[in-house]
Amino acid sequence: MTIIFILFKILNFCLTKSELKKNTQIQSKAYQAALDEQYQNTQYKKKQKGQQDALSKAVPPHKPKHERLLIQKMESDKEIVKYLKENSFQDISIYSVAVKRCSELKCPNSINQIVEIVKSKNIHPNIIFYSTILHHLGVWNKFDLQENYFEQWFEQQQVQYDDQSLVPDIITFSTMIKGCANRGDIKQALHYLNLMINTYKIKPNLITFTSLLS
Repeated sequence: MTIIFILFKILNFCLTKSELKKNTQIQSKAYQAALDEQYQNTQYKKKQKGQQDALSKAVPPHKPKHERLLIQKMESDKEIVKYLKENSFQDISIYSVAVKRCSELKCPNSINQIVEIVKSKNIHPNIIFYSTILHHLGVWNKFDLQENYFEQWFEQQQVQYDDQSLVPDIITFSTMIKGCANRGDIKQALHYLNLMINTYKIKPNLITFTSLLS
């Protein structure tokens, strides 16, 4: 797909200035709502598959709601990191909440520590965890780290994914496109748009084009 064709598609989706301003204001809420929907869909698919090993049959499954609520009330990123290190949580949703809370506490540097904790415990991530990290790195203008993680998680291994829960979706790509647009790197933004359309066969939506025009 040529850049001219891509730009033609963008022009067809362009908004007026007033509409763009309005959409920019609601974009953060729309992104969070999309993440919530993404989480619900993932949980539904897990229930459908009904995959339980011998341990899960013998022991009632642990529900991480208490841990997530506890993290949401913590007032220090150091407290959050310490809590994660000292406990053997395997539910990735707990770590997604920790990333969001550290961002709310204006401590984006702790996000990398959370990623390392997940690695050290051999916890299986999902696209919600990855998208949450990329989003909050973008919030704090950590664009180099954002791009490094995207390349590490997706571009270097894109042909190796048997698990559909680790395939980037439209939220992931919209996040990366927005980060590029915010720093004026249109060339890289078009790279992600092209990757999304031609490699992953994902159709852009309003959030995608609003991200590109932000």
